[in-house]
Amino acid sequence: MAAKNPSYFQSIPLQQIIEQKELRLHLYIFQQWSKGPRQNQQIMTNLQLPNQCGLSTVNDWPIRDGPGHNADIVARGRGLHFGTAIDEADYFHSFVIIFTDERFKGSSLQVLGTSKASSPDGEWAITGGTGEFAFAQGVVAHKMFGRDHASCFRELHIRVLCLAFPKPVSEINSSNAFFYSS
Repeated sequence: MAAKNPSYFQSIPLQQIIEQKELRLHLYIFQQWSKGPRQNQQIMTNLQLPNQCGLSTVNDWPIRDGPGHNADIVARGRGLHFGTAIDEADYFHSFVIIFTDERFKGSSLQVLGTSKASSPDGEWAITGGTGEFAFAQGVVAHKMFGRDHASCFRELHIRVLCLAFPKPVSEINSSNAFFYSS
């Protein structure tokens, strides 16, 4: 018979109000698929179906605070995207925005969504986050502002809601439970 209060589980009532905060970010993401020093994505598989359906690509896109290559890299977009439709060029994206700048270093946002070649502007969902973006929900509005045979540049307007947790002040004995200050 299982124990009524197993050692791997704790239920801790909250003693204070947890607030939400909204953060807005204006950034630029740079895709470079041609071979060379700026290449930041690579095809893993290509099923050779129409409209790149079945194309699987891994990416490590630089995310900058301005529209040019001389702007500061503040994050990386690391993940995957897949061609998902035979009748049109449509891509499913799953990537993490990992912040590298001093302000948000170590924080991340999980992003999911689609983009169509016929409609290069759209939105991706923010489905979670870590660090400064703990329990994130939101949206990334993306707009293509440049494209050529080897690259694509998108402007990102990010709106994200996060929970603002109070900091832990002391640990209870040897357990993993914390008391929080208000």
